[in-house]
Amino acid sequence: AAAARAEVTASNRVEQMAVIFAESSAWLVDGCLGTRCQLSLPFNAAFAHVAYAPDLSTAFVGTKLDPVAKLVWGVTVLRRSRSLRFHLQVQPLDVEEAFRQSTWPMSVIVGMAPGPGNCLYTLQSNHRLRCYGMSLEDRSRQRTSAQEGATLADP
Repeated sequence: AAAARAEVTASNRVEQMAVIFAESSAWLVDGCLGTRCQLSLPFNAAFAHVAYAPDLSTAFVGTKLDPVAKLVWGVTVLRRSRSLRFHLQVQPLDVEEAFRQSTWPMSVIVGMAPGPGNCLYTLQSNHRLRCYGMSLEDRSRQRTSAQEGATLADP
């Protein structure tokens, strides 16, 4: 058990994983394309823009074809404590209220990119560029199982 714990928590552990998105699902796959975990998405991810922030272990998804949903979602890759098992967690991220209420396609995200200092840049079809400060928040006190989620806030 001690050897397994040391292997799981080793700082030199290198893994190659990818998050694959489809219209209504997301998969975490390993280097051999073996499925590690799967998640049903509560939004339409068809033609969405995705930006991955490795420091937050989160893929940010900007929806295009889901006008009633929130514009930006976070899909965080979590690893259970002292385990090799993974878990995907999805949650909507708050963006400026005016964008959510504007008519389609004026509020469509046409580009996203992570930046230094855990920033997320979004470019919308109305030529508006926004920068959001991102952070992980421990919500273990609010839930029965210990999980972390991404939160979105203006810097």
